[in-house]
Amino acid sequence: MIQGFFIVNNLRFNNACRATTNNTYKDHDLSNKKLILNKHTGNTFTVFHQNICGLPNKKEELLNSLTGNSPQIISITEHHPIDEELEGITLHPYTLGAKFCRQMHKCGGVCIFIQDNIHFTNINMDRYSIEKVIEICFVKLRILSCIIVIITVYTSPSGNIAYFLSNLEAALNQIYSNTVDIILCGDFNVNYLSDNQNKQARNPLLTSYSLYSVIDFPMRIHNSSNTMIVNIFINKLKNENYLVYSLINGLSNHDAQVLSLSDIIVPDDRNELYSYREISTHSLNEFQTSLSYEAWENVFSDNDTNTTFNNFLNIFIRTFNASFPKKRTKLRQNSKAWLTAGIKTSCNNKRKLYLLYRESNDPNLKIYYNNYCKILSKVIILAKKMYHNNKLVNSTNKPKTTWSIIKTITNNKKNPNDILMMEIDGKITTHHQTIAEEFNNYYVSVADNITNNNPVNITIGDLNKNDPLNYLYSAFQQYFTNIKLKIQLLVK
Repeated sequence: MIQGFFIVNNLRFNNACRATTNNTYKDHDLSNKKLILNKHTGNTFTVFHQNICGLPNKKEELLNSLTGNSPQIISITEHHPIDEELEGITLHPYTLGAKFCRQMHKCGGVCIFIQDNIHFTNINMDRYSIEKVIEICFVKLRILSCIIVIITVYTSPSGNIAYFLSNLEAALNQIYSNTVDIILCGDFNVNYLSDNQNKQARNPLLTSYSLYSVIDFPMRIHNSSNTMIVNIFINKLKNENYLVYSLINGLSNHDAQVLSLSDIIVPDDRNELYSYREISTHSLNEFQTSLSYEAWENVFSDNDTNTTFNNFLNIFIRTFNASFPKKRTKLRQNSKAWLTAGIKTSCNNKRKLYLLYRESNDPNLKIYYNNYCKILSKVIILAKKMYHNNKLVNSTNKPKTTWSIIKTITNNKKNPNDILMMEIDGKITTHHQTIAEEFNNYYVSVADNITNNNPVNITIGDLNKNDPLNYLYSAFQQYFTNIKLKIQLLVK
């Protein structure tokens, strides 16, 4: 069924391409070549931003459009879901770092996803957010010696510009520092390709924080209309070597923007080797057989318990290492097995069809494009269901597989809660043993500290430490009400 859909739609797509002018298709190819040439390198700090007009049904296509060239930051405006729905969205290998979701109105909202290997801190800015006026979220990153703050902001066309500027200034003032590198991206609903009052009102505020626009090309194109209401602002003095380009993925009427900062290098752990042991039915049988061949003479020949245990442990570990040897491999990203070559081809066809549709006045092409998008979404949902069903059918431990699927779908990740550093006596330490001892000392003495700092407990303890009944009388000043118990004795 799915393959038939791909074949039929590829034929229809080819016919649609033939119905358009050759100039349109050539221009599209030219934009593809520019996009390939402008791709960033894997260890360069890169930020992706897009007004996606609804994230839940587009997350798979979004990740597919970033395959092989994944940015460290995904900034989204107008994601649409409420808090609980957004937290359940999985964008592997990214973690939801900051968000703002509307409560009174539908749609809108902003969020930031961070690659899993980057440590970040969420900066709560909800007090500065006003639905439709200014919707904003912040994350703070530390990459080597660089401190970077990513800001994502959205304002609707009907938003009050005075409130927007006032709250944006208050938010920027809270995090601004000469040592902090600020990257501001979002949908400002101001056409920066032309001079207008809204643009003139925003620029002085942003330049006072050394933030300057880096985009100077249209990001929303339809027929003869070219606008740029989304933008990215950076400190050009700190980031002289930057690259910015558009990524046309057909996920909304706004093209995505990609910012690459060559001066900020992100440590690449993709080549790091990880150790593992392969435990299978065959290796387990081999392990048991090897243990059965052991004479165990050294274990039973000595009367000393410690010596006996050490002899046993040496034999056990030697056999274990021989049966389950350590292997080293590179960390593999968890690819989506259900994302077949056919679905990827259809996503690319959808993108090409979007380019044709936005440059054409043909209403039939618009209808065909919308239908193509709906069918592709249904096919993706069906492919995921088939993949999970097959995984359950072929599983030897169905409860474990079921919970694994549930955790994947609901984005239920384990939080290691690793304590990397702690302030002890006014000094920051990263020594794990020192941190563990500080925790131990605190919990060992916490009860005594509470008692010593509470004068009431000291008085009661001193007066009644020799007589528990006196303590009870002093602790419970009021008597309990009389309770009548009715006891019925049954004799058989």
